[in-house]
Amino acid sequence: VLLCASSSAVLADSKAPGLGDKMPDFSVTTIDGSKFTHEMGFAKEVGTRVLFMDEGLIAEENEPKEFFENPQNPRLQDFLSKVL
Repeated sequence: VLLCASSSAVLADSKAPGLGDKMPDFSVTTIDGSKFTHEMGFAKEVGTRVLFMDEGLIAEENEPKEFFENPQNPRLQDFLSKVL
């Protein structure tokens, strides 16, 4: 398992334009990876499983389609209503 910090911080850094484009495409490699991000569009597009953490615990986990279209956790529902 490869753990990576969010590339969104890199993408937001004006001193490193284009650096986010250099991230590996996990969908075509043999590396299993976990990606931590607050960018919901990115998670929805490339994720195979999406997790929502609340107070240090996994509050919800599902496939992207179900996670974004039918969230069960009230805090996740509230969060998604604000960011999507």
